[in-house]
Amino acid sequence: MRTILFSLASVFTVFLFCGCLSAPCKKENIILASFNIRCPVDKSPNTWAERKERCRAVIKQNKLDIF
Repeated sequence: MRTILFSLASVFTVFLFCGCLSAPCKKENIILASFNIRCPVDKSPNTWAERKERCRAVIKQNKLDIF
């Protein structure tokens, strides 16, 4: 029983100090966007072939982190 408690206390201490030693994040906000790829049977102007360049432009213009 003592060994288990000592092990748990050791693990907790390691996690506590690891959290304190983490490197600060330089970027405070994440820029996120969602694109609906749609179906391959969509009609113009909603086909992916027609929309992919517009999506690419939005990603580049807004410097998205996650899309």
